[in-house]
This record gives sequence, C-alpha cells and structure tokens, in this order.
Amino acid sequence: MTLNDIKHAVATLSESERAELLDFIETLPLAPLTKEERVRRFQAFIDSVQETMTPEQIEEAVEAMNEDYIEPWNEEEWKF
Repeated sequence: MTLNDIKHAVATLSESERAELLDFIETLPLAPLTKEERVRRFQAFIDSVQETMTPEQIEEAVEAMNEDYIEPWNEEEWKF
C-alpha cells in the first residue's frame, strides 16, 4: 500500500472515523531522525539564526551560553 492509497482510503472515512484516526496518529511515537536529517535541520536552524541576528547579537548569545552559572546558595534549605 502506498501513501497515495492511504490518502484515498482516508478520504472515504466519516468525520468520526477521521477523528479516531487522528487521535491514533497523534499517539504514535515519532520515527527517529537519521543523522543526516538531524544535521540538515540543525544547519537550517543555524542559517535562520544567522539571517535574523546581527553578528553582535550572535556574539552576545555565545558569550552568555559560555558563562558559568551557579545557583545561589540557600541556607534555609539546609536548616533543621
């Protein structure tokens, strides 16, 4: 059965059957992406960031991500 066969079969379903099918599809786990697809999607994201941010904004974001962050110590959590 091809995808087109499935589409034609779905087109013949009643409204309630389509709703049931949609509920079923939404519960299915997503198929894992291939390494190539993960890389392609990540590269597309990087490209969109570079198109929408100035070099200064990118540098500021990189610096912020590279800073150490330490949760403030709350003495009250350790008192008995």
